Amino acid sequence: MKKTFFSIITIIFGVLAFYPCVTNAEIIRSFSSDITVMPDSSLVIKEKIVYDFENALRHGIYRDIPLKNKERENIEIEVLSVTDKDDKPQVFTTSTKNQVLNIKIGDNGVIISGEKGYNITYKVFGAVDYYEDFDEVYWNVTGNEWNVPIEFSEVSITLPKDVFPKERKCYFGPSGSKTSCKVVDDKTYQVEKVLAEGEGMTVAVALNKGAVSEYQHKTDNKLLAFLSIFWPAFLPVIVFCFMFYRWHRKGRDPKGKGIIKPEYLAPEDLSPVEVGGIMHEAIKPRSISAQIIDLAIRGFIKIKPIENKLLGFSYKQDYELTLLVEIGFLDNDFDKEIIKTMFGDNPTVGGVTMLSALNNLFYKSVSKISGLVIDSLLKKKYYFNFPKNNWSITIILLGLLVVQPIGLIIMSNQTHDPRRDVIFISSFIFSIGIALIFQFLMPSKTKKGVLMKEYLLGLKEYLQIVEKDRLVFHNAPEKKPEVFEALLPYAIVFGVEELWAKEFNDIYKTNPEWFENSGGNFNTANFGKELSTFGTVLISSISSTPHDSSSSSGSSGVSSGSSGGGHGGGGGGSW
Repeated sequence: MKKTFFSIITIIFGVLAFYPCVTNAEIIRSFSSDITVMPDSSLVIKEKIVYDFENALRHGIYRDIPLKNKERENIEIEVLSVTDKDDKPQVFTTSTKNQVLNIKIGDNGVIISGEKGYNITYKVFGAVDYYEDFDEVYWNVTGNEWNVPIEFSEVSITLPKDVFPKERKCYFGPSGSKTSCKVVDDKTYQVEKVLAEGEGMTVAVALNKGAVSEYQHKTDNKLLAFLSIFWPAFLPVIVFCFMFYRWHRKGRDPKGKGIIKPEYLAPEDLSPVEVGGIMHEAIKPRSISAQIIDLAIRGFIKIKPIENKLLGFSYKQDYELTLLVEIGFLDNDFDKEIIKTMFGDNPTVGGVTMLSALNNLFYKSVSKISGLVIDSLLKKKYYFNFPKNNWSITIILLGLLVVQPIGLIIMSNQTHDPRRDVIFISSFIFSIGIALIFQFLMPSKTKKGVLMKEYLLGLKEYLQIVEKDRLVFHNAPEKKPEVFEALLPYAIVFGVEELWAKEFNDIYKTNPEWFENSGGNFNTANFGKELSTFGTVLISSISSTPHDSSSSSGSSGVSSGSSGGGHGGGGGGSW
């Protein structure tokens, strides 16, 4: 039993001791690339790869080169020759899958091992990038996807006669690395450390604009070539036709009386925020702020100015809001939602909140409040159609997502063309602009809604008229505090509250119950200023959203390139 145990232990240690000697650690001893830039902008590249199979039994190696870079720009590759280190032709096949060229070198009937040399020569079309002020060769020399390490790597780049580089860079390491290669001479770079799996070498050379001619990709179909560049120009036309059809069916208002005459009373069945919906065909923050003032005037909340002071100086104006009546006494859902937004989901009488605390909070409820107001206007039959959301924009964006794959199929065999980028961006902007214009026109009023808007325009005319012209209004009501309060929220909706307040400078003698005086004797002029300040702060609170900014930038390989960037790349292995 003991002999058996010691025999097993001896075998295990023997295998472990011998293991390093029999493992097959394949490695690329050297990877040298000679890149020649031709006057027609093509690149002739000769890769000299010394591959050590160690003790592994293989047939040869394969080399993968992407036909698209990370920006989905196309390149074309023509394999010219594959030889061994002595320039003897080698058996190879090529295939393309998922926009990657595969060069498979070796004979299926021949087994090899040890160190072998391979020279791969190929010509690349469309690998020069064209910018406004310069042209650029940005080439991933080794690729970052080899499954074996590269012991030594080198690249040499030769430019056409009388063409000189504006700037040159070479990077190595994992994708995104900006570690510079060793400069050997004016056209050669080396990496003397081992490139591990996932690491590679990339070179970038900027040329004077027009130093090489711009390559035009071959195509046998002129219509396809035209569409590959100009197809985005059709998008605004399609969007216009779609939106015009929707507007023609659902977005036109009937005719009203066409006569606007002064009106003196607030509409009986419309709150200020609903009036804003009819006037602006949208629920704006100003209309919601007018509704809050209306809630205060009706006795549901009280407003108290608060001056925050530092060293005796006022540095920030704030307002304290107090809930005075239970939410159940409110008649409509949008008023209840406004109260919940200010005082919480379960508001209680006596609850207090600061206006400053509503910053970055109201935006969560604005959409729901708007929807409830729109539902009310539809229910009261002031509108036939009133979209709650920008469905037109959403439909167009979804449509563009459908169109994009079609465009990519068309472009798959075409070169990157800056004109197409400009056309696509311009067409996209125009399409969204068209959709926004029609979306603005989409709400369609009923006959009742059109007549109400004419009435409201007459009310606005009365509210903004100055005293010297008010004599023409023979039927205007007597100026009293209750008249001022009844129409104040509507004046806010119309944006004429300051003109309306001036008409009551000598009418108010005491502070209104819903707006507490900030101190001292009551003064109508000061009260008007307080109201204006409160309205400004309130609209700001309703409109505020959390700020989130992020940006990204990119530029040419020379200026801010990195390992793994540009055209070329890929990797390979043994088979």
